[in-house]
Amino acid sequence: MKACSAQRPASLRRQLCYYGGLMDWFERRSCLLLAAFAAAGSIACFPSCAGAATVVLHAYDEAGTLLSTQAFLDRSDAAPKGWRNDLTYRVSDGTAVARTPIYDLAGLPALDITGPGVGLAVAWPTQNTGYSTLFLDNLGAGLSAGTLVFNDLAARDVRAKLDAALARRPGFVPSAAYTALDEEADALLLAAAEAGAESERGRLAQQALDRLVRAFEVLLHDDGLQRARSAALGEWWGVTVDRVNNYPSVVASISGLVENVAGRAVVRIVFDEGVGAGQYDAVVAAAQAAGLRVMGELLDSAAMSSCDLAGFEARVREYVDHFPQIDLWEIGNEVNGEWLGADVAAKITYAADYVKTKDPGDTTVLTFYWQMGTAGGASTTLFQWIADNVGASLRADTDVVALSTWIGDAPLGVAHDEVYQRLHALFPAQRIVMGELGYWSQGTTKAWWWRSRSDPAGAVRRALAEHMYLANLSFDYSDGGVFWWNYYDEMSARGPLWDAVNEAFRSIYFCDDADSDGACDFQDNCPADANADQADSDGDGIGDVCDLLCPGGDVVELSRFGIDLRGGGADRLSIKATLVASSAFDPVADGVRLRVESAGAVLVDTALGGPGGPAAFSESNGSFRYKDRSGAAAGIQAAQLKPLRGTPGGYSLSLKGKAMTISAPVGARARLLLDLHTTCAETHADSVSCTLDTQPSRLRCY
Repeated sequence: MKACSAQRPASLRRQLCYYGGLMDWFERRSCLLLAAFAAAGSIACFPSCAGAATVVLHAYDEAGTLLSTQAFLDRSDAAPKGWRNDLTYRVSDGTAVARTPIYDLAGLPALDITGPGVGLAVAWPTQNTGYSTLFLDNLGAGLSAGTLVFNDLAARDVRAKLDAALARRPGFVPSAAYTALDEEADALLLAAAEAGAESERGRLAQQALDRLVRAFEVLLHDDGLQRARSAALGEWWGVTVDRVNNYPSVVASISGLVENVAGRAVVRIVFDEGVGAGQYDAVVAAAQAAGLRVMGELLDSAAMSSCDLAGFEARVREYVDHFPQIDLWEIGNEVNGEWLGADVAAKITYAADYVKTKDPGDTTVLTFYWQMGTAGGASTTLFQWIADNVGASLRADTDVVALSTWIGDAPLGVAHDEVYQRLHALFPAQRIVMGELGYWSQGTTKAWWWRSRSDPAGAVRRALAEHMYLANLSFDYSDGGVFWWNYYDEMSARGPLWDAVNEAFRSIYFCDDADSDGACDFQDNCPADANADQADSDGDGIGDVCDLLCPGGDVVELSRFGIDLRGGGADRLSIKATLVASSAFDPVADGVRLRVESAGAVLVDTALGGPGGPAAFSESNGSFRYKDRSGAAAGIQAAQLKPLRGTPGGYSLSLKGKAMTISAPVGARARLLLDLHTTCAETHADSVSCTLDTQPSRLRCY
């Protein structure tokens, strides 16, 4: 019996993609050569070469520049990190026709269509949303011979798919954001249709595509929130736990994520290879005692190739027999991954049957890996693998279909709705969830980006989590899920990412809305002033309608910010930051007002120096220094503004306070504001990452 111990090399999937692409290239060239011989009457061509129709793509960038074949591929491939991902597929069922079909024809990208009902799947970026997988099917009819404006084709197809998605959601109440994007897209599509020059048509269509992709995201996010608020969906709020150290703290963190509501959180415990079932007794017991539902992952995909069929079957029996109290089993993880080795279908079919034989009431979860053209071969693309490997018995024994989604390795984006619809058509009796999610984590490719290239592990990761936990509730056959993978490293300490998911949960069940503008008070950027659009022109986290202290102010970049709550008037504050002032200021004459907030609650608000103050700033060589050992100004003892060399108007700020009385922060949030009289400067919400420790109470921001 083979031990379950080997690990898949991190680069294997990328290598397989590369070599698979080479094989497809040789196959295509062989076909063309055979076709040439056939035309000369010397050889009969393979059937797949017959009747090919050539499609030439005129693709444009945002500036209206026509893209060469290489420029098109570089853009799609997210060069230099990514790899070829173009794929033709059957519109009827999503199965693969040919990998990397695009070739160069007189400097332009082209592909051959060998029959009716064939579409093109390709990764493509939009300006404000990053990469999506586009399923281009010419309004469902399939591509046909001729020259197509790629951007126009994409925009028209996404427009039709968005309209169909909206029609499937008759209860959706469009938000102001959705309506604005929808109207902008229509205006741009009309302008593209009326454009005289093809380059202008392509440019405007690319802009329309950007609005349509964003509108699709808003639709899923907002509809998911509306559905969850209006009905008891029984949705899963899932996270993944892949180790057992410090499990009491982690279990408490997961429970807190769903406000300690029993039965709402599902903790997916990864049972590692080479570890006996008894090693997980304590964490399983602790999770269930905390009201968490436990999903047992029998074996992670990275270890599946290390077990032969007999070894895997023995593992299934060991774990299922050992944990009769677990009623939710992941029978296979990322089963269509090319790194899983042999007998995958036989293994998961056995697991599903064994679980159901032991207890027909247990729930089985089968997790696929989201990939189309990014797969290592046509056979491991999502829908092809399902068609080839999911038999009647496995389908009957599967209760929930899950999708593992790592969009830095395989973009999803606007394809989210279409992929779920296809899965639902294939598994109409099963519930569908997102079975795994992560972004820009250690060991991943980090090729294709989403939303923004800046701060991917901070603001972007938080936005992705918040979006996906709600968007997956937009399908009446979905239970949500998500199961963020790196919970231990990225979320369990209750930092900003934990806050994002917790707020998504609270926005459904704990939403107080004092100003009745549709935004929960804890998320509202102006909780006392109605502003349904949540407009925030300067990006400081304060809505325009109530941004009275520092509208359009200068930006403070924190390098270190700390609050230590010691009690009894012994609290401490420390700040190190930089700012670039847009106008000259004079702390000696005017002083500086310091204000520290946390989610709108004022923690510190005091004047340093200025007329009538207990101490004053002094100036030396352009530096401004404040000292007061008594800390008469709310406990602030020292502050300094020092010019930054080579940066006009730039200053470094350092500030310390002792013997202070500071209110407790509202979660892991902080905002700093400096009133300099001639101007003001402030931190912006999306550029501050904080962690909050409760024992002792310390807030740290960077």
